[in-house]
Amino acid sequence: MNATLLSKSTTPLSKIEDTKKVLVECAYFKPEEILGSYLKESKKDHYNFEDTVDYKVSSGSMQFDACMGGGFSPGLHRFTGINEGGKTSEALEVMKNFLSIDQGTTSSRSIIFDSNLKLVKDSQKEYDLEYPNDGWVELKPENVIETVLETLEDVLSGNHDIEACGITNQRETTIVWSKLSGEPIYPGIVWQDRRTHDLCTKLKAEGHEEVIKEKTGLVLDPYFSASKIKWILDNVKGARKKASNGELLFGTIDSYLIYKLSKEKNHFTDVTNASRTLLFNIKTMDWDDELLDLFDIPRTMMPEVLCCDSNFGHLNVNNKEIPIRGVIGDQQAALVGQGCFKNGDMKSTFGTGCFLMVNTKEKPVHIEEGLLTTIAYSLNGEVNYAIEGSIYSCGNIIQWLRDKMEFFANSKDSEKFLNPNGNTNNVLFLPAFNGLGAPFWNSDVRGGFYGITQDSSINDM
Repeated sequence: MNATLLSKSTTPLSKIEDTKKVLVECAYFKPEEILGSYLKESKKDHYNFEDTVDYKVSSGSMQFDACMGGGFSPGLHRFTGINEGGKTSEALEVMKNFLSIDQGTTSSRSIIFDSNLKLVKDSQKEYDLEYPNDGWVELKPENVIETVLETLEDVLSGNHDIEACGITNQRETTIVWSKLSGEPIYPGIVWQDRRTHDLCTKLKAEGHEEVIKEKTGLVLDPYFSASKIKWILDNVKGARKKASNGELLFGTIDSYLIYKLSKEKNHFTDVTNASRTLLFNIKTMDWDDELLDLFDIPRTMMPEVLCCDSNFGHLNVNNKEIPIRGVIGDQQAALVGQGCFKNGDMKSTFGTGCFLMVNTKEKPVHIEEGLLTTIAYSLNGEVNYAIEGSIYSCGNIIQWLRDKMEFFANSKDSEKFLNPNGNTNNVLFLPAFNGLGAPFWNSDVRGGFYGITQDSSINDM
């Protein structure tokens, strides 16, 4: 339905006293079309609650208060007005819904939000990690796909119309799979894994850390994907030859999900996940051939790198094809989700690990005291950078206390052990299950309790 701007009024519909003068047309309409000229004329980027505009439509005039709750969202909305006889009249609302896939270290989650970012439906499934050796942490890629699909089928069972889908994911976790079959050649090596400590120590001794830090903003550490890829190629029979022949693909979790679940079988990643591999030059915004050669990784294995708000293909699930219009690493997603778009804005989040991230806008800032320089996001063609501090173990400590130590049956019961005064009876806990992250980056340290006496109790620990 086409519409032409007639006039603007500063009087909200709810405050108009002479109801007989107000005509409201009850019909479907697309606000992004109707409001386009108004927003352009008034140089606004959204439609405020207090704005009221009179438009001419095909069969009369429409006056409406455009947003319930502080901002205008594109889509079909329900607007209530007062017709010529003084009775309430409505235009039917059809809100747009958006799907988010949150693939984490120990669980997968799918959430549907409406245009006002209100939760419509969500589903979450946990899965187990495996610890085959000291410092090793692995996952089964099939568990990731299965739990993602289970949550997707759950939230999509309500027959919701989905406008688009976004993916956020645990970063650095490494999967290598066959280009022919799509099946992994080895379990996923999780970001917490420390098996490549000796390799990283050797490369440091050879003087490679400074060039790596200059190009990637990262420290030379097993945390990142490069040494994990090399380990798989060096230790899985036949992998090195297959990689050289262009038969293997690498991806972080986002890339693997896109490859397995997209209709197009795209081999894509976004800039935030790419920036956590130790192979992506954050200045040239491309895979770095010198670093690929250093870790002996063929460029043919690497996914195509896109901006966070690019077209990543179509999610193909439950006979639905949903456009994938956003991909971003989980910590960067938290930065964006908390609205940290200004220079110096920071967020701290507590999941499996704990991560502090500070937006530095268009300037990559290097800090020598053990913090990382990384890409924050790339939106509308603009790249923003961040500095980050990473702590490996946080929420997984609660999981360990629940499942292994059996301190409590449910995670929420951990709060009962919190002393309101912070008194631990001099018992300290070092959460270094897989070494220490920022600022120490020490893979040799392990966790433990300190200060235990005969007077110590479960509450102290």
